[in-house]
Amino acid sequence: MKIDRWQWPNRTPQESSWYQYDLEMTGYIPLINMKLISVVNQYFSTSKVIKYGKVTKYNCTDQQLLLYPKCQQIVDEAYQRDLIESKKGRATALGGFERLRGYPEGRFYDENTNFRAIELRYYFDPVDINFDVILAKGFLAEFQLAGFYEQGTVSPDLGEDFWRNFRNSYGFGLRFITGSAVARFDFGFSDEGSAVSIWWDYPF
Repeated sequence: MKIDRWQWPNRTPQESSWYQYDLEMTGYIPLINMKLISVVNQYFSTSKVIKYGKVTKYNCTDQQLLLYPKCQQIVDEAYQRDLIESKKGRATALGGFERLRGYPEGRFYDENTNFRAIELRYYFDPVDINFDVILAKGFLAEFQLAGFYEQGTVSPDLGEDFWRNFRNSYGFGLRFITGSAVARFDFGFSDEGSAVSIWWDYPF
């Protein structure tokens, strides 16, 4: 289990500043003589606003209204959207390298995040191959093949939507474990297409 707290300052005067709280639980279940391992992961993320952003209301001039009578209506709608956003924090986004790997990076975000995943990792017999490349040096110790299935959702509150409306992602990955680095290649799929992730680390 891992608990984290992050503080995010506002990047613009219109944006709020907030705390982000993360709770992650991961379990490893050996299945076949340590050759096949099931990894289950549950991740919650929420946010608490420290300070609201400042949004300025704009009034159309008489000339602008003459040229475009709906000017004030459009400006007022934009103001209301900005006002709502100025009072919101942001939890960990879904999509990309670590969570919902079948979607683009940061595809879904809101004030709260609920994510769960299961991954099956098959460990091939260790090998010993010396190498020296730009990002790593040493010997190739292990090779893994992994398949994963993930579900995740984001919500403005902790109500019903936080526990339903999940997006699904699935795929497979390759792991090359060396003496100095871990190369990871993930190929994810979703209802919006596919995505490829390359890391020098584990997703969880």
